[in-house]
Amino acid sequence: ELRSTAFDIAVRNQNYESENPLLPPPDMHETDNLISKTAIAMSSGNIKEGSEALRAIGLTAVTLDKTKPATVERHKAAFGRYLASRNNSSPDDIEKRQAVLMAEFAEILSRDPVASKTADELAWLFLLTKEAAEARRYFTQAIWAEPRSAVSWYGLGMSMLWDSNVDDESLIGIFTVAEILTQQTHATEKVNSKVDYIFYQHAPEEQARFVRFRTRARQIVDDMQTKGVLENKSGSALLPP
Repeated sequence: ELRSTAFDIAVRNQNYESENPLLPPPDMHETDNLISKTAIAMSSGNIKEGSEALRAIGLTAVTLDKTKPATVERHKAAFGRYLASRNNSSPDDIEKRQAVLMAEFAEILSRDPVASKTADELAWLFLLTKEAAEARRYFTQAIWAEPRSAVSWYGLGMSMLWDSNVDDESLIGIFTVAEILTQQTHATEKVNSKVDYIFYQHAPEEQARFVRFRTRARQIVDDMQTKGVLENKSGSALLPP
């Protein structure tokens, strides 16, 4: 039965790969620039300019098809096998299984680069293994494919916390976007489950750094709400749908 299952998985993966050829990795240069522009605007409370930049991010991937149903199924199957393999496994075995999962997610993205959920999950796994540069790369890709993902914006900020090339205002802006999207997309529980798990992997001084930036971001959002700038005249959220 196990051999049959392994054979079935191999056949499904082979069919998926034959129907979805390898694609060149997407160029994230423009998205990086737009993320930076969004963050700087939001850190200063400029919701109009930040919204325009966020909307522009969404236009950079519109020429590609949406995530294929087969990709969604392969993602679910890969993650399901990983979860099942964790039962009664040693830490070393779990680490090896995790590496297999990460490799499979990377393979999926090489064939369906707009698979935002896969990019996001892979990024969090890289963040868990403290590979911040790779985490940032895939969070950026996730945002490119789905700019309104609060979880991806939060992850992006966490992946950049200890990058000396990133200034404080940019980080505050990224967490501000994450906070706004968390509220607008009702993603609080999902965000907290991701953020808290990574948060407790870090040393107290690292945790304090994150809390400082998130607190400042929440103050900016509170100010925006007090001034009513998070809504337009019709009462709709200004950040693009």
